[in-house]
Amino acid sequence: MRYLGVTDLLARWIYTRRGLYKVIRRDSFPVPAFSINRGHTQVWREEDIRRYELAHPEMNSEAAKQFKIRGCAAAALKRAARAR
Repeated sequence: MRYLGVTDLLARWIYTRRGLYKVIRRDSFPVPAFSINRGHTQVWREEDIRRYELAHPEMNSEAAKQFKIRGCAAAALKRAARAR
């Protein structure tokens, strides 16, 4: 079994460190397998990360990431228009 830390995820995905920490805080993100360094360093099972990637193509594809960003922006504009 292989394990991945934050540095591994940064190398694997098209996210900045700050963006990655936002992703990690999502409810849908896998629970860490364990933590080291007195709980400061989280480590995930690679198989859990692969499953997450399958459900979230924006993690590996810039085109999918931009499509999701545009969709979120459009939804925010619709909500703002309805609130007026």
